[in-house]
Amino acid sequence: MTQISSKDGHAVYFPLDPAAPPPADDTLPAIVEKVDPDQLHRFARRLVDAAQRRRYERTAAPMNLARLKLVRLCIDRLIAEGGSL
Repeated sequence: MTQISSKDGHAVYFPLDPAAPPPADDTLPAIVEKVDPDQLHRFARRLVDAAQRRRYERTAAPMNLARLKLVRLCIDRLIAEGGSL
């Protein structure tokens, strides 16, 4: 499970329930919007690390795909906001 601080100081978890199926693609932008801009890079790195650790697990493939889509959204937001990668 990946955890990071949100804009309002609460924790953002992904996934909320590791046993649950990955979230729908249309809900992923809402997750990225909750993350504090100063934490986007760290959140993306943790998502990549989690996907890498589980790269050989067939059952983890759908969740890994969702993690990598979140990483892409994090990078897009960093670029849009003029943050540094």
